Amino acid sequence: MDARAMAQFIDRFSAAEMVVLRRQTAVSPQTWTDVPVKARVRQYGAAELVAGIAQGDYEVIVAHQTLETAGFPVPPRDGDRVVIGPTIIDGAYVPGSGSILTVRHPGDRGGNIGYWMQVRGGAAR
Repeated sequence: MDARAMAQFIDRFSAAEMVVLRRQTAVSPQTWTDVPVKARVRQYGAAELVAGIAQGDYEVIVAHQTLETAGFPVPPRDGDRVVIGPTIIDGAYVPGSGSILTVRHPGDRGGNIGYWMQVRGGAAR
């Protein structure tokens, strides 16, 4: 599967949902790069809670091409944020909405095809 096929797969996947990827770009004043994108989101199951995966962690799969097209500075990195269930108005993220999770492992796969990110935080779905 190439990068374009991966983006199309996630776009058409019935369980795909809108998330927002965030990266802090300045500390004072605090500013963020926010991009709403379609991603595949799932919570890890009980059998997967090994080697650094904790109860409440999520896997977020997003295509490289999708992030690049949206203007997110690829690749994602540890410390970036993923907002699950965000409010998006006129294509822009409304800060403070949704469940904000922190990227622990960006999970680059296949040379810029996509990212299987492990994210952690106070999400409740």
